[in-house]
Amino acid sequence: MITTTVLDIKANCQMILRRIYRRFAGTKGTQGVHVYYANCQHSDERLREEVEFSMACGAEYAKHVAKELRRPVKPIPDLSSLSVLELGPGINLGAILFCAMAGARVAVFDKYLVDWHSDYHPRFYSLLREGLHRKYPTLDMTILDLVTSERCHPAEFIQMKRGDFVPGGIDFDDSLFDAVVSNATLEHVTDVPSLCGELGRITRPGGIGIHQVDFRDHSSNERPLEFLTIPDSTYAVSFADGHGGRGNRVRPADLIAEFEKAGLELVRFEPNCFADETYVKAIRPSLLPRYASTSLDDLRVVGGRLFVRSGKVRPHTSEERQSGRAAGVR
Repeated sequence: MITTTVLDIKANCQMILRRIYRRFAGTKGTQGVHVYYANCQHSDERLREEVEFSMACGAEYAKHVAKELRRPVKPIPDLSSLSVLELGPGINLGAILFCAMAGARVAVFDKYLVDWHSDYHPRFYSLLREGLHRKYPTLDMTILDLVTSERCHPAEFIQMKRGDFVPGGIDFDDSLFDAVVSNATLEHVTDVPSLCGELGRITRPGGIGIHQVDFRDHSSNERPLEFLTIPDSTYAVSFADGHGGRGNRVRPADLIAEFEKAGLELVRFEPNCFADETYVKAIRPSLLPRYASTSLDDLRVVGGRLFVRSGKVRPHTSEERQSGRAAGVR
């Protein structure tokens, strides 16, 4: 048995979004995926849960980015002059906006990127501002105030792109970002090697990736390894039909290996969610051979935060080249 935490909120919202997307994907018109909002009534209680998650996620992003890039963390993480991309932000941009308010230039990328909705976003961002002001009274709210006053996600403060996680699908320049972050996103990607290759391409030399990944079977948190029993051919159809909602079955070691192939070297992996040992022992004989051969301790890991760093050689700046020539270095 696994205890459900606030970290499950985003995953649950994303699954709802994908289900609605599947239902209306063939519908003509401008709303597309955003019909989600017309079919989901957000109570104040639900909105406050989403705000709490957004605040916690944004603070974690900012803290870890600052720490990994050797920036001050307190009282507010210093992300000034840094460029940060969030993958799969979900139904609001609260988490990445925290990074923007901490000084970063920010961007988001998602296959299911949502547009501004007048019945949801003003209420959400109003509650977010209240929560942030209580918890971080010194945080500069200028950007969030602009979001609420203009009733949009201003392009001058946040770059938004929609696309798929396929080769060449992430439409950003090479070596653009100091940090790429995500929460409950990578487990829904079909082509993980291509995704890692794209992240290696767009991350600056010495830049970092920080990814919280949910390795569970998303159809049942109580039985998080159930999908590892399904034959590959059968699961491939189910995964495609469900737009990746159940999870791609990539295990931590596999994900780390793909990052390293893409030039993103492992800094550390922090497991933070575990399946019950009795459950794992019981289901292990039923798993596909490649999973059954995994150690019990590794199988128990069903969630964790991955830190990677680009091993690309940083090109010399013109000033450094000039200095090198002056010193007789070519």
